[in-house]
This record gives sequence, C-alpha cells and structure tokens, in this order.
Amino acid sequence: MKLTVTDKKYGVVEYDESLWTGKKTLTINGKVLHRLKKKVYHYNDGEFSFCATLKGNLLFGINLNINGDVLEMSECLEWYVFAIAVFTIVFNIHCNNFIEIIIPLPLVGGALGGGIAGWFSGMGLLLSATQSKPLKKILISLAFFVLSIFARILFSIPLVLL
Repeated sequence: MKLTVTDKKYGVVEYDESLWTGKKTLTINGKVLHRLKKKVYHYNDGEFSFCATLKGNLLFGINLNINGDVLEMSECLEWYVFAIAVFTIVFNIHCNNFIEIIIPLPLVGGALGGGIAGWFSGMGLLLSATQSKPLKKILISLAFFVLSIFARILFSIPLVLL
C-alpha cells in the first residue's frame, strides 16, 4: 500500500508499507529516508537534516511527525467498517442457533468458526483500509462477511460425510 502526500514545506512525501511482509519505506522528494528505529527515520540531503517519526497504523490512521509538523498520511477507518467486522465475528460465532433453518447443513462453530470469522474479518479490515471511497470499503467488508459464511460451509462438509 502506497500513500502519497504533497506538503508545501517538505514536498512529496511517500509512505510504502507491504501488507504481507510489513516492510516500510519512507521517501521525501524521491530520497529514501534511513531507518533508525522501528518508526523513526532520518533525512539528510546535505542542506537539511531531520528525524521523522511515524505514529499509528493502517486501521487507525498514519501520521508523520517531522520537527513538530504533523502530516496526515492516512485517516482512521470509519465506524461502519469496524461495525461490519465485529458483526462478521458475532454472526459467525452465534449463527448456529438459527442458521440451520435457512441452510440444512451443520456449520462449523465454536473456536474454529470464530477463528474463520476472525480471519475473514481481519482481511476485510486490511483491504478496506487500502480503499478511499466509502462504497468500496463497505462492499469489501460485506464480501468478506459472505466469504466467511461460505468458508464455514466448506469446513462443515467433511463433518456431514463422517
């Protein structure tokens, strides 16, 4: 995921983070900053020298602090994306009480069903955070909700055959 912010004082600031490996790079005007600590970077081009500190994460917003100036790289996810993620987990854990009326298959529940729901909910949150339009965020979250139900059905098929 690549975030780009243009600032009057610092120019083009780019933050790149891999969702799978967690590798982070920070560049200002095309120059890669040297990483000092986990979230502290150093910039030196001969004329200017300063430290930049990253705060936050992809879900709750990323801010870059440069000598007291705060640049907002990304915003916090909206409440409805978190609500859909929580609903996905709660629905998948507790749906065994009433879902058998709709689907005549026993579904995987308990810890395994909760783990499946948690994984799909987390993936929905991560992929929603990469989008900027609210409709896309909602559709991605709802798609992972539906996928979690299908995954629970697939995990329950071997139980029916036993």
